[in-house]
Amino acid sequence: MLAFLLILIIFLFFLRQYKRGIRSEFRLGSSVKQLLTGAGAIYLSLDATLKFLGIKIPEKIVIGDVALKPLPAVSLLLALLEPVGEGIVNALRRACRQRNN
Repeated sequence: MLAFLLILIIFLFFLRQYKRGIRSEFRLGSSVKQLLTGAGAIYLSLDATLKFLGIKIPEKIVIGDVALKPLPAVSLLLALLEPVGEGIVNALRRACRQRNN
């Protein structure tokens, strides 16, 4: 299930880049690199925030047969959802501009 979601998000990212007219030789590599860079930045920010606030989180969370480290999982999830959130915000901005004009 997680692999399917990851493939779907990467496909949507490609589609978004194609609509913007951004083309490169290695689109898959570039997309994965951007995804992991974003997830890494989110991970570092969350880690620093949790350490600063002194919040302890469990080492692993077990969901069915899968054991996940919560901080990297949340970071990757947020990095995957970021383009969706950006699209929603942009759509709301366009709707507000059209409404005001």
